[in-house]
Amino acid sequence: MTSTADADSPPRILGTYQWWYFWVFVALFTPGSGFIVWLEVWRNDDDGGPETVRAIIDGVEPVVVAAMAITYVFVQGVSMIAESYLKRRFQEGREEGRQEGREEGREEGREEGQWEREEAWTDWYERMVAARERGDEFTEPPPTLRPRTRRGRR
Repeated sequence: MTSTADADSPPRILGTYQWWYFWVFVALFTPGSGFIVWLEVWRNDDDGGPETVRAIIDGVEPVVVAAMAITYVFVQGVSMIAESYLKRRFQEGREEGRQEGREEGREEGREEGQWEREEAWTDWYERMVAARERGDEFTEPPPTLRPRTRRGRR
């Protein structure tokens, strides 16, 4: 359900962040842990298995913590920048739309006013011709000589 406040704000992309966390973590963790495995195997090639495995586990722990921290900071930073950018673009678009709407309204108003003036003159002319054909005196002033009215009121 969308409220009116949601209709006035840009679309939120928060739901897609969960996949960003996963993929950024994988992108950071995989090369980091791979490097640790390579380093410990290279260092402990003559020791044997258990001590090398323990060294790998000890080396990968900080990689996990660092990957988690960097993932959080990266995804949150990118999302804040993206949301700020989208909000700004959304507001600019709304302002452009409002301005275009005002301009269109003014243009339509001018066209309608021109049409009403032409209609007033045509009506006046038809009444004048009809009065002359009947032989009556026509004393009605032309539309431009009438007092100006606001919004069609006289």
